[in-house]
Amino acid sequence: MIKPRILVLTSTYPRTEGDNEPRFVADLCSELASNFDITVLTQSRPGAAKHEARENYEIFRFRYAPKALELLSEKGGITTSLKNNKLLWLLIPLFVFFQVLSVRRHLKSNRYFAIHAHWLIPQGLAAGIANTIVRNPVPLYCTGHGGDIFGLKGKVLSRIKKWIIDQSACVTVVSQSLKSYLQTELKVDPNKVLVIPMGTNLSEIFTPRDIDRKAGQIAFVGRLVEKKGLKYLIEVVPKLASRFGHLKLIVAGAGPDRPELEELTKRLDINQYVEFIGSRSHKQIARLYSSSELCVFPFVQATNGDMEGFGLVVVEAMGCKCPVISGDVPAVKDIVTHKKTGIICEPRNSDQFAQTIIYLLENQELRTSLAKNAYLHVNENFSWEIIGKRYAALFKVADKHSQ
Repeated sequence: MIKPRILVLTSTYPRTEGDNEPRFVADLCSELASNFDITVLTQSRPGAAKHEARENYEIFRFRYAPKALELLSEKGGITTSLKNNKLLWLLIPLFVFFQVLSVRRHLKSNRYFAIHAHWLIPQGLAAGIANTIVRNPVPLYCTGHGGDIFGLKGKVLSRIKKWIIDQSACVTVVSQSLKSYLQTELKVDPNKVLVIPMGTNLSEIFTPRDIDRKAGQIAFVGRLVEKKGLKYLIEVVPKLASRFGHLKLIVAGAGPDRPELEELTKRLDINQYVEFIGSRSHKQIARLYSSSELCVFPFVQATNGDMEGFGLVVVEAMGCKCPVISGDVPAVKDIVTHKKTGIICEPRNSDQFAQTIIYLLENQELRTSLAKNAYLHVNENFSWEIIGKRYAALFKVADKHSQ
């Protein structure tokens, strides 16, 4: 039986199987590959093969600059790279141009029934342009993850996003807040937008482990950027340490704000309570969740308007039965029900934030109740088996229409 063929575009993709790069796109491709013929197109990166077969689908990587200059995806992804080095903005036109050419080449040489572009910009833009210059355009499905919708402001970028959406057969977003934003800010027809979150491996990796939780250990997992709000968690550590002498905050993640956050830790004289461990594999992160009494994700809206689009780390922690405290941003409410599956508070209110953490650390019965409810919630809604079926249903309907 010939499977319907999908061309998947993404700029976030592990260069190797053991890479610590976020792998939700790769995991979704693996889940869909049983029903569809998947081809992944992503950019060239140091140490990554130009073409490879991984599991049951193929990956192609396009060149967009001389090897020594292909730096857009390094050190935390494109957005982080651009923040660290403004000169890299000069590579963006080349990136889009060569991605358009690569999409066009694939569309001419293979019969695809759909393109699935992760992130409106740049992947959705490249797919939209490529579709206008081929003889037989292919239905475009775009997925917005957050930064591409919340973080790209201004009239020009808003018009580009609206054009991409107009070129799309359907747009999926990972949270209800993203759909509301598209509807109110870009006047997008809500019938054209579906909310389908990303999933994670809740059956093998992010699942409870038979290890003891360390008293007073708090985990933070995420990129070290403004919208993750780690600054506010570090600022309340002195208040927590005065109450819990055995307190330990473990920070797992990398990003451009790490030097600033380490300097803040030093300035507050709390180095003995805070440990930066850098980027870690999924299995190592799962062990961290399982050995911590509490996970804190102090999400905030950044000064440029960007904020969390979903919060997959919250799902992962819940899958490991680790109770969570989250910052009060709209997207997280798709996951956290206040005082039932977790606690939502305002990290910028340091007194409230500290008291919330203290209360939860001192209340084991509440922690147990939250963790149990959260575990059931995420397994019913965010496993790859469930999310994969939702995407498969969307593409199967599209395939029927194309026949």
